[in-house]
Amino acid sequence: MKQQGKNINYTFKLFYAILIFFVACGHCYGGGANFLTEWFPFYSFHMAAFMFASGYFYNPQDTYCVKAAIKKKSKKVLLPLYLYNFSYALILVVLRKLGFPFGERIDAYTLFAAPLLDGRHWGLTVGGWYVGPLFFVFCFNLIFQRLFGKYLKDWMSVFLYLVLGMIGIHGAMQGIDNAFELTLYRCAYFIPFYGFGIWYRSTLEKKLDRLPKAMYFGGIWVFQLALITFCNGTRQYSQMLSNEYDNVVNPFVFGVTGILFWLGIAKVLTPLLGKNKYVLAVSNNAFSIMMNQYLGYFLVRSCFAGISFLSKGAIFKDFDWSRYFTDYIYNYQPRGLLQWESVYVFAGILIPIFIQKAIDAIKAKTQHTIKVLPI
Repeated sequence: MKQQGKNINYTFKLFYAILIFFVACGHCYGGGANFLTEWFPFYSFHMAAFMFASGYFYNPQDTYCVKAAIKKKSKKVLLPLYLYNFSYALILVVLRKLGFPFGERIDAYTLFAAPLLDGRHWGLTVGGWYVGPLFFVFCFNLIFQRLFGKYLKDWMSVFLYLVLGMIGIHGAMQGIDNAFELTLYRCAYFIPFYGFGIWYRSTLEKKLDRLPKAMYFGGIWVFQLALITFCNGTRQYSQMLSNEYDNVVNPFVFGVTGILFWLGIAKVLTPLLGKNKYVLAVSNNAFSIMMNQYLGYFLVRSCFAGISFLSKGAIFKDFDWSRYFTDYIYNYQPRGLLQWESVYVFAGILIPIFIQKAIDAIKAKTQHTIKVLPI
């Protein structure tokens, strides 16, 4: 694909924005709308697509300095993960004093190990479970390519990764006993998609981009229809729990078709939306949205709670106070209308963007202050 404007790949900017929007919708009962989920359910491809995109931007030069690459990746994803983890530990202390028993006990495990091995420990940061597998898969591929890359073509690596993935899925289907196994099976699912991203960029993209759009989307439609018919319906899986797999093949096939379809949509829309400032705002703040979206949902239902309280129950009579205080995934819908989930989706995106903008402003101010200090 041709890079556009200062080496920024606007197609993948748009692709990231679509994916993070789907993540928010997936956490909000579909977002109160329909985005072809009868054909491509969010949980059949969207997390795999993030790993695919990471593989797409894999730099083979990193294999010449593995230690430096891992250090750089740690600074990019692990450092903010732990900063958020510590910050939310403080937030939970306050919330618990207010009567919200969210999350597990604050101890050495939840502060240092859980962010990488589980991610569900604080409740409100559950969206960050993905960071650990992302980091581990990056490191695995880097070491694998350093040892064997010069002997293998990209498609061979994908095949080997797929074998590992299928073994992992088979293991997950036997049951999961601890956080280490859960992490292992999450990574096993993601490894083939990371390799697929590498292969797609080096070989497949040029070939697929030459296809007429009617042939490209028509081929995906025919294949997906045949796949849905053969499987007697669509399939979707929770990679966070890794406990819903039906066999070792379907998770990867459905993942690939969903990725190719929505990446194709992103390519078609790039001339129109690729440089849109709102699209870029979502894409550039994807990490913050992953980490902070549940805080956005919590603030929305807190608004409903406040209105109900101030009106003494005259407004939003069916607001469930018990779930509000105990269930961090409770999204109140006035009159049970699913369309209200769209409010949660937008809050789950906009509030994290605001948080990141505030962090960036503080960092810029701090750096400026340090520079002018007479030291």
